[in-house]
Amino acid sequence: MQRAETLAELKISIKKPNAERLTQGLGDLLFAIVNLAQSLQVHPEMALTRIVTNFIKRFEAVEQVLTEQGRTFRSISAKEVDDILK
Repeated sequence: MQRAETLAELKISIKKPNAERLTQGLGDLLFAIVNLAQSLQVHPEMALTRIVTNFIKRFEAVEQVLTEQGRTFRSISAKEVDDILK
């Protein structure tokens, strides 16, 4: 299946939610991304590990700021998280 076709099918699944279709569509997209990474000579697992590590660092940085302010994630909006990260 071509990437454009995979994305088109996923968009349809999102507009008309169905757990099985969404699972299949996301699986197809993940498979296509892995194939793309490999064709670009990028190790997909290493790329994923790196981004997860970066996410954890950013999460911990926000958590530290919130702790210093006596706040929690439940007490702030997504925009406030973005503001802290800037």
